[in-house]
Amino acid sequence: MSDITLSIIIPCYNVESYIKECLDSVFIQLDVKTEVIIVNDGSTDCTKNIIKSLCAGKKNIKVINQLNAGLSGARNAGLKIAQGEYIAFLDGDDVLFPEYINEVSNAILEFRPDIIEIDAYRFTKESTEAFNLCSYSGQKVINKKMDLMPVFEFNQWYVWGRIYSKKIISFEYFEDGRRYEDIMFTPYLYLKAKVIYSINKPLIGYRHTPNSITKSVKECDYLDIIYALQKFKKYTNKQVDTDIKILLLNSRVRTFSYLKFISNNVYGYFKTLEQTKLIANDILNDNSSVDVKYRIKRSKLLTIRYYRMSSTFSWLKKKLNTLFNS
Repeated sequence: MSDITLSIIIPCYNVESYIKECLDSVFIQLDVKTEVIIVNDGSTDCTKNIIKSLCAGKKNIKVINQLNAGLSGARNAGLKIAQGEYIAFLDGDDVLFPEYINEVSNAILEFRPDIIEIDAYRFTKESTEAFNLCSYSGQKVINKKMDLMPVFEFNQWYVWGRIYSKKIISFEYFEDGRRYEDIMFTPYLYLKAKVIYSINKPLIGYRHTPNSITKSVKECDYLDIIYALQKFKKYTNKQVDTDIKILLLNSRVRTFSYLKFISNNVYGYFKTLEQTKLIANDILNDNSSVDVKYRIKRSKLLTIRYYRMSSTFSWLKKKLNTLFNS
């Protein structure tokens, strides 16, 4: 058995303005049972040199310098060499709060959960706000798959908001070359989990930057969300457990809302794409095929059934907001 309890994987790409704050927040609380794996993903600024300077002489630190492979590729590189019984992720522009390692280590020692959930703060230069990600309070034993419904209804799959037992993360890797990789990764780990422990306090600071995905959507984002929804569908088709199908259906419904948001921003509010139509029909058909008591409520399906009309309302809302705020 490894002497390392926790591996913290930190992918970095062109974060020279933030990486010192990030690593300082980790190193100040580092103990002998925790290792840090820093993956410099082909940065073209001073990130590599800053990492080298900060890590000099420190123990339990591994640094990987690689050609740019994207966030998924960087995380995968860290996963391949991680020695810890548990795996955590931290982006190179985010920070850990001072009690993170102690709180997580105590939860591991006492409960040995498959997944640990934590809350966060989302911050910018101007503001800080609570970002609650926990679906439970304390320990939750998963006796049946439907016990996972709060997680799948919430549909917030941020990989850094959890710590994962290596036994459930083994042989699981992020989709290379894809954005929104968390949607394609985290839910499938929950389906393996038997015990979840929620630490209902903020332990991480999530930096909301001008370059965040939600502020710079592109055509590839639309295609990656389509891919994620298709992956949900393929996984669903392989299942004989009806509960798993219902859980994934709930996540698909909520992910469709994000697909619509991206489509509106990339292609405009009045363009109907065939792939969007096919995804919508798949969700509606699958919903009608499950037991009535588990079907998604009609009110939640309106934006899928009438997504073109919904996009029109979104356009009107945006115009009115612009008008009244100008």
